[in-house]
Amino acid sequence: MEASGKSYKEMITYNELKDSDKTDNDDPNSKDAAMVSDVQKAYDEALSIARKDITRDGKSYYYGDINVLAEYVEWIDKYPNADENTEINQGAIYRSLAKRLKEFYTGGDKYYGNWKSICPIIFGFEALDTWEEMLPYVENASIYITNENSFTEIMNKLQELECVEGTFDYEARNFDFVISDLSKAVSKLKISDEMLGYILAALDEYGPASLFDGNSFTFKLITNKNVEGR
Repeated sequence: MEASGKSYKEMITYNELKDSDKTDNDDPNSKDAAMVSDVQKAYDEALSIARKDITRDGKSYYYGDINVLAEYVEWIDKYPNADENTEINQGAIYRSLAKRLKEFYTGGDKYYGNWKSICPIIFGFEALDTWEEMLPYVENASIYITNENSFTEIMNKLQELECVEGTFDYEARNFDFVISDLSKAVSKLKISDEMLGYILAALDEYGPASLFDGNSFTFKLITNKNVEGR
């Protein structure tokens, strides 16, 4: 379900967060200031996918090679005030890929060939030769790329990373942290830059104040309430 209660976004604007991180040494024309990471590109992409970007093949919907869950597309077609420019849910790509990860287990070796196309998107490399070789990677990613209690599982995993520092208050659902090195995060998570961007985009559903700054990412969500996981 969607996050409820007053979000931190209502108390601090994006620009305020951006200004709060500035120092006297900041140079907007510097190489670091101008850098846009591949993680941010995927994040921005996930937040801007519109109905017109989704194709249909029979009963299935696709965004490129990603089989998008029908529920995130069909509501647009049925809603009277929506059109081809209406954007899909921020976490639609994340949850669609989570479903494909689950299919890795249910399909098994018999359907491994049909599953392979999704591997570069999630892991950043071509699928290995056999189902058994891919299993450790899928087992690791399935912990936090999941449609079951996804918010908490993502936060648990991020909190484990050495390149992440901040507050993780699960009882009050208050989170204020910085991923200081997105490249290190990708390496430790054993996923692609693109997949991390989709993960962070899914968190955007809860109304945080978030900011990319080159190779780092800041996230603030203060609800002081319980947020049920998906």
